[in-house]
Amino acid sequence: MTISNATRATYADAALAAYLEAKGEDDDPRSNITDLMTDLLHLANREGLDGQAMTTTAIYNFNEEV
Repeated sequence: MTISNATRATYADAALAAYLEAKGEDDDPRSNITDLMTDLLHLANREGLDGQAMTTTAIYNFNEEV
């Protein structure tokens, strides 16, 4: 099943909304997304995962999907 990029963005928006609710802060969209990405890297680190490698893979995937 192929998922559209619009649907992917909707999924990400739902994740961002949950993050902002948990965090209790809501800044501008750029800061909100950057903060979520940063905290996901902290989560990866806590789980013993290579966040930089995961970021590289995510950027590759993004470029393949657009």
